[in-house]
Amino acid sequence: GLPLAFYLSGQSQLVWNLNSYSSFLISLAPTLSLPYKETWLLNLAYFYGQNLQLIITLLILAGAYLTYRRHRQDFKLTAPLSVALAVLGSYFLVSQLSFNLIAYEQNDFARRLIMLVVILSFPAILLTLGNLTGRIFEQNKFYKISWLIILTTLITASLYFSYPRQDHYYNSKAYAVSTSDQEAVNWIENQTKNPYIVLSNQQTGAMALRSFGFDRYYHNLYFYPIPTSGPLYQYFLDMVYVQANRETMNKAMDLAQVNEAYFVLPKYWWAFNKILAEAKLSADSWQKIDGGQIYIFKYIRSLN
Repeated sequence: GLPLAFYLSGQSQLVWNLNSYSSFLISLAPTLSLPYKETWLLNLAYFYGQNLQLIITLLILAGAYLTYRRHRQDFKLTAPLSVALAVLGSYFLVSQLSFNLIAYEQNDFARRLIMLVVILSFPAILLTLGNLTGRIFEQNKFYKISWLIILTTLITASLYFSYPRQDHYYNSKAYAVSTSDQEAVNWIENQTKNPYIVLSNQQTGAMALRSFGFDRYYHNLYFYPIPTSGPLYQYFLDMVYVQANRETMNKAMDLAQVNEAYFVLPKYWWAFNKILAEAKLSADSWQKIDGGQIYIFKYIRSLN
């Protein structure tokens, strides 16, 4: 229902090719990961974290097998699995839709369907765990203690992965709207009375939306890059990932038909030093905000 609704409403395009089935099957087939580059404790934690999808898949498959062999007449077990299978089919269809979004947000909706599949399969997971627990209790004391240690390790690793973390495997940057964003938005607003646009990331854009609402549009474009599917955000991506130059800013000003624009660069952005150097060379002026947490670059288009 939902994939067809998106397609018919014109919010997406259907992208179908001969590799669809193989890509779909590959996405559902988690592989075993063996982290080995760090300490044994960190490797052990990431063995759990990087193989969680595989663990859940095996639990679901085992639960489905037990349901089929022993409980096929139990509607409370078979119904959720049947619905999960239908949702899995929807995931395949949705994965073929191309939404009007930036690349890294294309699959966000499809991922939610996978989460729904896991939730619907929870009775099967519990059935597997219950069966496994029963078998463990039938073993001798050594096996019971061994499984207790394994369970404790899994719970500890799960707790570790529940929080933002910074280690040699992963850095949770945990981007959020900050007082620096508020200061940057206010500083820009106080610089001019002329119409202007701003190329910034989502956090600064969210602060602008909170401060000014939706009351400022230029040629159907909000003056900050909201939403991320809009053209202004693509120009921001060009500034930070291609080159921070005046040409890109002029294109953005042409699109909005304004003569003043600002580029906002947070210190935590990848390749910050490179972007900072490029923007300083191309901008008319620049300002450091909150001790250098954010840099703002001003571009004015010459009317000559």
